[in-house]
Parts: sequence; structure tokens; C-alpha cells
Amino acid sequence: QNFLLVTDAHMLSRLLYPNPVCILSVCCQRTSSEQQASQQDRNVMVLSWLTATDNYGSFICSVKRSRHSLSLMLTSRKFVLGVPVHGMEEVLRQMGGESGRDSDKIAKLGL
Repeated sequence: QNFLLVTDAHMLSRLLYPNPVCILSVCCQRTSSEQQASQQDRNVMVLSWLTATDNYGSFICSVKRSRHSLSLMLTSRKFVLGVPVHGMEEVLRQMGGESGRDSDKIAKLGL
């Protein structure tokens, strides 16, 4: 298995020590009054500035205002935070090396 399932709530923040590089993924549904659904409605980014605030999975992170992922997060109000495993270094480099604003990074990286 390439993932670790934590079921004990007070252990959730332990995954974030000592603040590893994480993957933030976001997807939003646009209403018909906005633009049509497109590859720009989802994105992934590498996130490295975050810190746990309690032992129940709450955390604070920093995302630059100009990031495409932030605009999607503000629209959808939801995101997923993933902790990559050993062997994903090249995927992380590729993920962090380009914007998803003009292309579908998820499809391009085969995620």
C-alpha cells in the first residue's frame, strides 16, 4: 500500500510533523453563469509551509495569492491535503514546476 490510513483523530496532526512537503488538490464546480467546466476547474500544487494547530487535524498553511489553486479553493471552499510517500520525488518536482492555470496538471502527470 502507498498510503497510511489514520483512524484515531488525535493522531491526525502527527502526519504533519516535522512539516513535510504536502500535495494540495482542489476541484470546484462552476455554475452555468460562470465559465463552462474545463480542465481549469481542478489543480494540484506542492505545499511546504504548514503547521498543525492541534492534535485533531487542524492546521494553518500559506498559499500565495496569485496561485491558481487558491482561486479554486476560495470558490469551492474545499480541498484535500495529501502527504506524499518515498518515491514520489520526481512527481513532486514536476507538480511544483508548472502552473495548472493553463493546462491540466492532473491529466499531464497521470494522477
